[in-house]
Amino acid sequence: MRKIAETIHNIDNLIWGPWMLFLLLGTGIYLTIRMKFLPFKNLKYALLCTIGREESIKTRENISSFSALTTELAATIGTGNIVGVATAMVLGGPGALLWMMLSSLVGMATKLAESTLAVKYRSVNDRDEFVGGPMYFLKKAFPNRTIGKILGALFAVFAVLVSFGMGNMTQSNSIADALYAAFSVPKAKTGLFVSIITILVVLGGIKSISKVTQFVVPFMGIFYMLGTILVIITHLKNVPNGIWQMIKMAFCPQAVTGGLLGNLTISMQEALR
Repeated sequence: MRKIAETIHNIDNLIWGPWMLFLLLGTGIYLTIRMKFLPFKNLKYALLCTIGREESIKTRENISSFSALTTELAATIGTGNIVGVATAMVLGGPGALLWMMLSSLVGMATKLAESTLAVKYRSVNDRDEFVGGPMYFLKKAFPNRTIGKILGALFAVFAVLVSFGMGNMTQSNSIADALYAAFSVPKAKTGLFVSIITILVVLGGIKSISKVTQFVVPFMGIFYMLGTILVIITHLKNVPNGIWQMIKMAFCPQAVTGGLLGNLTISMQEALR
Protein backbone atom coordinates (compact mmCIF):
# COMPACT_ATOMS: atom_id res chain seq x y z
CA MET A 1 0.00 0.00 0.00
CA ARG A 2 2.87 2.34 0.79
CA LYS A 3 4.38 1.80 -2.67
CA ILE A 4 1.02 2.47 -4.31
CA ALA A 5 0.63 5.68 -2.29
CA GLU A 6 4.15 6.78 -3.22
CA THR A 7 3.51 6.04 -6.89
CA ILE A 8 0.28 8.04 -6.89
CA HIS A 9 2.06 10.90 -5.10
CA ASN A 10 4.87 10.94 -7.67
CA ILE A 11 2.42 10.90 -10.58
CA ASP A 12 0.46 13.72 -8.94
CA ASN A 13 3.62 15.83 -8.59
CA LEU A 14 4.54 15.14 -12.22
CA ILE A 15 1.14 16.00 -13.68
CA TRP A 16 0.34 18.95 -11.42
CA GLY A 17 3.70 20.61 -11.79
CA PRO A 18 4.27 24.30 -12.58
CA TRP A 19 3.81 23.73 -16.31
CA MET A 20 0.28 22.35 -15.85
CA LEU A 21 -0.74 25.22 -13.57
CA PHE A 22 0.64 27.73 -16.06
CA LEU A 23 -1.12 25.97 -18.95
CA LEU A 24 -4.52 25.82 -17.24
CA LEU A 25 -4.58 29.37 -15.88
CA GLY A 26 -2.78 30.76 -18.94
CA THR A 27 -5.34 29.21 -21.28
CA GLY A 28 -8.20 30.63 -19.21
CA ILE A 29 -6.68 34.11 -19.21
CA TYR A 30 -5.97 33.96 -22.96
CA LEU A 31 -9.52 32.84 -23.80
CA THR A 32 -11.04 35.45 -21.50
CA ILE A 33 -9.13 38.24 -23.27
CA ARG A 34 -9.54 36.69 -26.74
CA MET A 35 -13.33 36.49 -26.28
CA LYS A 36 -13.37 40.06 -24.97
CA PHE A 37 -14.64 38.99 -21.52
CA LEU A 38 -17.76 37.40 -23.05
CA PRO A 39 -18.45 35.10 -20.04
CA PHE A 40 -18.74 38.16 -17.80
CA LYS A 41 -20.65 40.39 -20.23
CA ASN A 42 -23.26 37.72 -21.01
CA LEU A 43 -23.45 36.26 -17.51
CA LYS A 44 -27.03 37.43 -16.91
CA TYR A 45 -28.30 35.87 -20.14
CA ALA A 46 -26.40 32.65 -19.41
CA LEU A 47 -27.98 32.39 -15.96
CA LEU A 48 -31.44 32.99 -17.40
CA CYS A 49 -30.87 30.22 -19.94
CA THR A 50 -29.72 27.74 -17.32
CA ILE A 51 -32.85 28.16 -15.21
CA GLY A 52 -35.11 28.02 -18.26
CA ARG A 53 -36.24 31.65 -18.27
CA GLU A 54 -35.14 32.16 -21.88
CA GLU A 55 -36.64 30.37 -24.86
CA SER A 56 -34.54 27.36 -25.77
CA ILE A 57 -34.59 24.72 -28.48
CA LYS A 58 -35.33 21.27 -27.10
CA THR A 59 -33.07 18.47 -28.20
CA ARG A 60 -34.29 15.15 -29.48
CA GLU A 61 -33.67 13.90 -25.95
CA ASN A 62 -36.16 16.49 -24.69
CA ILE A 63 -33.82 17.55 -21.89
CA SER A 64 -34.42 21.04 -20.55
CA SER A 65 -31.73 23.58 -19.73
CA PHE A 66 -32.46 23.05 -16.04
CA SER A 67 -31.97 19.28 -16.37
CA ALA A 68 -28.66 19.87 -18.13
CA LEU A 69 -27.64 22.27 -15.35
CA THR A 70 -28.50 19.83 -12.56
CA THR A 71 -26.66 17.04 -14.37
CA GLU A 72 -23.56 19.22 -14.43
CA LEU A 73 -23.99 20.37 -10.82
CA ALA A 74 -24.33 16.76 -9.68
CA ALA A 75 -20.64 16.33 -10.46
CA THR A 76 -19.73 19.72 -8.97
CA ILE A 77 -21.68 20.01 -5.71
CA GLY A 78 -20.96 17.22 -3.29
CA THR A 79 -18.45 15.83 -0.86
CA GLY A 80 -15.66 17.21 -3.03
CA ASN A 81 -16.71 20.73 -2.08
CA ILE A 82 -16.00 19.87 1.55
CA VAL A 83 -13.26 17.26 1.37
CA GLY A 84 -11.56 18.87 -1.64
CA VAL A 85 -11.41 22.35 -0.15
CA ALA A 86 -10.27 21.02 3.21
CA THR A 87 -7.51 19.01 1.52
CA ALA A 88 -6.43 22.05 -0.49
CA MET A 89 -6.18 24.14 2.68
CA VAL A 90 -4.14 21.45 4.44
CA LEU A 91 -1.72 21.29 1.50
CA GLY A 92 -1.55 24.96 0.56
CA GLY A 93 -2.92 26.88 3.52
CA PRO A 94 -5.74 29.45 3.55
CA GLY A 95 -4.28 31.04 0.40
CA ALA A 96 -5.57 28.09 -1.60
CA LEU A 97 -9.10 29.52 -1.27
CA LEU A 98 -8.18 32.74 -3.07
CA TRP A 99 -6.42 30.87 -5.87
CA MET A 100 -9.44 28.62 -6.31
CA MET A 101 -11.78 31.61 -6.62
CA LEU A 102 -9.50 33.41 -9.09
CA SER A 103 -9.00 30.29 -11.19
CA SER A 104 -12.77 29.73 -11.32
CA LEU A 105 -13.24 33.17 -12.86
CA VAL A 106 -10.78 32.60 -15.71
CA GLY A 107 -12.06 29.03 -15.92
CA MET A 108 -15.42 30.37 -17.10
CA ALA A 109 -13.89 31.15 -20.49
CA THR A 110 -12.31 27.70 -20.72
CA LYS A 111 -15.62 26.05 -19.88
CA LEU A 112 -17.47 28.20 -22.43
CA ALA A 113 -15.02 27.31 -25.19
CA GLU A 114 -15.16 23.61 -24.32
CA SER A 115 -18.96 23.56 -24.20
CA THR A 116 -19.30 25.45 -27.48
CA LEU A 117 -16.96 23.04 -29.27
CA ALA A 118 -18.79 20.07 -27.74
CA VAL A 119 -22.12 21.28 -29.14
CA LYS A 120 -20.71 22.28 -32.54
CA TYR A 121 -19.02 18.93 -33.17
CA ARG A 122 -21.47 16.61 -31.44
CA SER A 123 -22.74 13.49 -33.20
CA VAL A 124 -25.74 11.17 -33.10
CA ASN A 125 -25.15 7.59 -32.02
CA ASP A 126 -26.93 4.39 -33.05
CA ARG A 127 -29.67 4.98 -30.47
CA ASP A 128 -30.43 8.39 -31.99
CA GLU A 129 -28.91 10.20 -28.98
CA PHE A 130 -26.57 13.16 -29.04
CA VAL A 131 -23.00 12.39 -28.00
CA GLY A 132 -20.16 14.87 -27.73
CA GLY A 133 -17.23 16.14 -25.76
CA PRO A 134 -13.49 16.71 -26.19
CA MET A 135 -12.94 13.24 -27.65
CA TYR A 136 -15.35 14.09 -30.48
CA PHE A 137 -14.22 17.59 -31.32
CA LEU A 138 -10.56 16.55 -31.15
CA LYS A 139 -11.35 13.85 -33.69
CA LYS A 140 -13.34 16.14 -36.00
CA ALA A 141 -11.86 19.62 -35.62
CA PHE A 142 -8.13 18.96 -35.19
CA PRO A 143 -6.26 20.08 -38.34
CA ASN A 144 -4.46 16.74 -38.62
CA ARG A 145 -7.21 14.11 -38.53
CA THR A 146 -4.86 11.26 -37.64
CA ILE A 147 -3.41 13.13 -34.67
CA GLY A 148 -6.92 14.25 -33.74
CA LYS A 149 -8.17 10.66 -33.60
CA ILE A 150 -5.21 9.65 -31.42
CA LEU A 151 -5.74 12.60 -29.06
CA GLY A 152 -9.47 11.90 -28.90
CA ALA A 153 -8.89 8.26 -28.04
CA LEU A 154 -6.31 9.16 -25.39
CA PHE A 155 -8.70 11.69 -23.84
CA ALA A 156 -11.47 9.08 -23.66
CA VAL A 157 -9.16 6.55 -21.99
CA PHE A 158 -7.77 9.10 -19.52
CA ALA A 159 -11.28 10.37 -18.73
CA VAL A 160 -12.36 6.85 -17.77
CA LEU A 161 -9.27 6.31 -15.62
CA VAL A 162 -9.49 9.69 -13.87
CA SER A 163 -13.19 9.22 -13.12
CA PHE A 164 -12.25 6.52 -10.61
CA GLY A 165 -9.84 8.71 -8.67
CA MET A 166 -11.49 12.15 -8.93
CA GLY A 167 -15.08 10.97 -8.77
CA ASN A 168 -15.98 7.47 -7.68
CA MET A 169 -13.20 6.76 -5.20
CA THR A 170 -13.18 10.17 -3.52
CA GLN A 171 -16.95 10.50 -3.27
CA SER A 172 -17.72 6.96 -2.13
CA ASN A 173 -14.82 6.98 0.34
CA SER A 174 -16.04 10.24 1.87
CA ILE A 175 -19.59 8.89 2.19
CA ALA A 176 -18.36 5.61 3.70
CA ASP A 177 -16.11 7.40 6.20
CA ALA A 178 -18.91 9.74 7.29
CA LEU A 179 -21.45 6.93 7.77
CA TYR A 180 -18.92 4.78 9.61
CA ALA A 181 -17.91 7.61 11.95
CA ALA A 182 -21.49 8.70 12.67
CA PHE A 183 -23.46 5.43 12.61
CA SER A 184 -20.80 2.66 12.50
CA VAL A 185 -22.05 1.48 9.10
CA PRO A 186 -19.49 -0.92 7.56
CA LYS A 187 -17.63 0.76 4.72
CA ALA A 188 -17.97 -2.27 2.44
CA LYS A 189 -21.77 -2.16 2.68
CA THR A 190 -21.81 1.56 1.90
CA GLY A 191 -19.57 1.01 -1.11
CA LEU A 192 -21.78 -1.81 -2.40
CA PHE A 193 -24.95 0.25 -1.97
CA VAL A 194 -23.47 3.29 -3.74
CA SER A 195 -22.23 1.06 -6.58
CA ILE A 196 -25.66 -0.51 -7.14
CA ILE A 197 -27.47 2.85 -7.12
CA THR A 198 -24.90 4.33 -9.53
CA ILE A 199 -25.24 1.41 -11.94
CA LEU A 200 -29.05 1.63 -11.93
CA VAL A 201 -28.97 5.36 -12.71
CA VAL A 202 -26.20 5.31 -15.32
CA LEU A 203 -27.58 2.34 -17.30
CA GLY A 204 -30.71 4.36 -18.00
CA GLY A 205 -28.74 6.81 -20.11
CA ILE A 206 -28.82 10.59 -20.09
CA LYS A 207 -32.61 10.67 -19.57
CA SER A 208 -32.35 8.65 -16.38
CA ILE A 209 -29.39 10.66 -15.13
CA SER A 210 -31.11 13.99 -15.78
CA LYS A 211 -34.32 12.87 -14.05
CA VAL A 212 -32.44 11.81 -10.92
CA THR A 213 -30.23 14.90 -10.78
CA GLN A 214 -33.18 17.22 -11.45
CA PHE A 215 -34.81 15.87 -8.30
CA VAL A 216 -31.77 15.39 -6.04
CA VAL A 217 -29.46 18.30 -6.90
CA PRO A 218 -31.77 21.20 -5.87
CA PHE A 219 -32.18 19.68 -2.39
CA MET A 220 -28.47 18.95 -2.23
CA GLY A 221 -27.60 22.51 -3.24
CA ILE A 222 -30.01 24.06 -0.72
CA PHE A 223 -28.74 21.77 2.07
CA TYR A 224 -25.15 22.61 1.18
CA MET A 225 -25.76 26.37 1.14
CA LEU A 226 -27.70 26.31 4.43
CA GLY A 227 -24.90 24.31 6.03
CA THR A 228 -22.32 26.76 4.74
CA ILE A 229 -24.26 29.77 6.02
CA LEU A 230 -24.70 28.08 9.40
CA VAL A 231 -20.95 27.49 9.72
CA ILE A 232 -20.22 31.12 8.82
CA ILE A 233 -22.79 32.48 11.30
CA THR A 234 -21.54 30.31 14.15
CA HIS A 235 -17.96 31.45 13.46
CA LEU A 236 -18.77 35.02 12.48
CA LYS A 237 -16.13 36.58 14.72
CA ASN A 238 -13.41 34.64 12.89
CA VAL A 239 -14.48 35.71 9.38
CA PRO A 240 -12.46 39.00 9.14
CA ASN A 241 -9.27 37.30 10.31
CA GLY A 242 -9.97 34.35 8.02
CA ILE A 243 -10.27 36.63 4.99
CA TRP A 244 -7.04 38.41 5.95
CA GLN A 245 -5.21 35.09 6.37
CA MET A 246 -6.52 33.91 3.02
CA ILE A 247 -5.19 36.99 1.19
CA LYS A 248 -1.89 37.08 3.07
CA MET A 249 -1.13 33.38 2.68
CA ALA A 250 -2.03 33.42 -1.01
CA PHE A 251 0.72 35.89 -1.89
CA CYS A 252 3.13 35.49 1.02
CA PRO A 253 2.57 32.13 2.73
CA GLN A 254 5.95 32.16 4.52
CA ALA A 255 5.81 35.77 5.71
CA VAL A 256 5.10 34.80 9.31
CA THR A 257 8.02 32.38 9.60
CA GLY A 258 10.38 34.42 7.43
CA GLY A 259 10.94 31.63 4.92
CA LEU A 260 13.44 31.94 2.09
CA LEU A 261 12.45 32.65 -1.51
CA GLY A 262 12.65 28.98 -2.44
CA ASN A 263 10.24 27.96 0.30
CA LEU A 264 7.99 30.87 -0.63
CA THR A 265 7.79 29.74 -4.24
CA ILE A 266 7.08 26.14 -3.29
CA SER A 267 4.35 27.12 -0.83
CA MET A 268 2.65 29.44 -3.34
CA GLN A 269 2.74 26.67 -5.92
CA GLU A 270 1.21 24.25 -3.40
CA ALA A 271 -1.55 26.74 -2.60
CA LEU A 272 -2.26 27.21 -6.32
CA ARG A 273 -2.42 23.46 -6.86
